[in-house]
Amino acid sequence: MASQTTKWDCLDCILKLNHGKDLQEYLSAIRQIEQNSRWFYLDEIHMDKGKFCQILLLDGCFMLVTVRALDEMLDVVESPRDTSPSNGESEEATHWYSSSVLRDLLLLENQIPFFVLNQIYDLIDGDHHQNSTRVLIDKLFQFIEGFLDKYPKSINASNRPRDAHHLLDLCHMYFRQSRVARMDCNGSTNTVCRKCWRKAEEYYEAGIVFTKKVHDGKSNHSLLDINFTRPGRLEIPSLVIDDYTVSIFRNLIAFEQTTPQAGNDITTYIIFLSGLIKITQRRQTACSKRCSCAPFTP
Repeated sequence: MASQTTKWDCLDCILKLNHGKDLQEYLSAIRQIEQNSRWFYLDEIHMDKGKFCQILLLDGCFMLVTVRALDEMLDVVESPRDTSPSNGESEEATHWYSSSVLRDLLLLENQIPFFVLNQIYDLIDGDHHQNSTRVLIDKLFQFIEGFLDKYPKSINASNRPRDAHHLLDLCHMYFRQSRVARMDCNGSTNTVCRKCWRKAEEYYEAGIVFTKKVHDGKSNHSLLDINFTRPGRLEIPSLVIDDYTVSIFRNLIAFEQTTPQAGNDITTYIIFLSGLIKITQRRQTACSKRCSCAPFTP
């Protein structure tokens, strides 16, 4: 995710948050969940216990700092939150670095179990909170909600789920449909039927009109809440394309492919969109001829 130097800086800062706990106590806490952490990953981890626990601790500390789960505590110590390049770098370079780090946090291969983050957070927090798990999860929710602020979501502060396993899983939950409408053309909820969807021109020729789903302020809707509002009118939430969009959806699809219990909502959505934007070979050839013959207008 980030450089090893940055991760060690985050660990050093976290150690300063609770002087009653030293490095060995943090490593001891990670060793208690080391076996469960190995089971969390699909591939077998060929790494000795000491090295694996060190990596979990460093990555966990880096994530806690990056998702701003410790902001209130970091105000009292020297903060490593500015993990961007040196002050001499340009604003564009700093933005690129920050964007790169945020994308890395949602890569499937970079996911860290929430129980690892909670184990570290418990030692940092000490006796300040009776329910440190809930406090940490709320902070992770706030991070995801900020990260996905441009996307329509069916989840808000009043209906946040509590069963997410890692950051990408939590992101996936925010994109799920707000209503039960997941039946494919064969009546199955576990398969994706690619033949269900048509090209946009075919929908148009059938008399179907596409409209943008607008948030009315009364109820939240998900990016996946696509439905017919009345005969012949298909309502689709708008999709914002930014620096993160491709990476987010690639990793959400990979997550669904490796986690059957997650369903296939995102995969189905992307297949639907890719079907819409396809054009027939005949139409593409005609378009190419028109474009090549059209005069250039400055």
